[in-house]
Amino acid sequence: MTDLCPSERDVDEFLSGGTAPPARARVASHIDGCAHCQQTVLRLSRRFTRQRDDQAPASPSTSARASVRYLLLDADGSSAVQPAFDTLLERKVGLRFLSEGRSGEAELARLLADAGVIARLSHPNVVTVHDVGLHEGRAFVAMELVEGVTVDRWRQQPRSVRDVARVMAGAARGLAAAHAEGVVHGRISPQALLVSGARVLVTGFGESSASQDDGPYRAPEVERGQTPDARSDVFAFCAVLYQLLYDQ
Repeated sequence: MTDLCPSERDVDEFLSGGTAPPARARVASHIDGCAHCQQTVLRLSRRFTRQRDDQAPASPSTSARASVRYLLLDADGSSAVQPAFDTLLERKVGLRFLSEGRSGEAELARLLADAGVIARLSHPNVVTVHDVGLHEGRAFVAMELVEGVTVDRWRQQPRSVRDVARVMAGAARGLAAAHAEGVVHGRISPQALLVSGARVLVTGFGESSASQDDGPYRAPEVERGQTPDARSDVFAFCAVLYQLLYDQ
């Protein structure tokens, strides 16, 4: 714990979504790198889970019971988001397991810090997050199951400027809704944008570590190791738009 750590009351307010967007980004950035605050997030979120279970047993919970609550429907598990059945709420969902190197309670704490706000966004251009948890030591995100393709695959067919404008306008609306809540994506790339018929969605919130897929789209400050903010998302968004328009 340091003098810069938010108080438990501030973390409590952060998890409940009461923190104003500018301050929210600062608190989220601090929690991401502070083991003490990550433990506070875990402890408070478990308290919220117990209260929620007592008041409304049918509500989703942030638990480690993925093997009981979620039944995988894809036998080979080769896709990034695996279709599954939520036995508690009796609906199909998509499960994204984070890589082995980004697992454990610290990663779950960071996911919890973001997922609470993302779950309340309820925006047509943002993939809905239902739950986060741990399964066999790996952090996972349970989300809305969307039948569609990533923009990376969508662009493999010839697309008009009007098509590109429609898709990227939808993505921009989803990203703007997240930024209005103080949530930074941090990994905008063609793989983070989904096209499902006439609907376009931004996915991958809360999974902000760098990867090779988003490398060509990262802002210079992120390449230098700085924490991404809304401006970094705009840079990456424009890089994707440029690629769609000029194919380079």
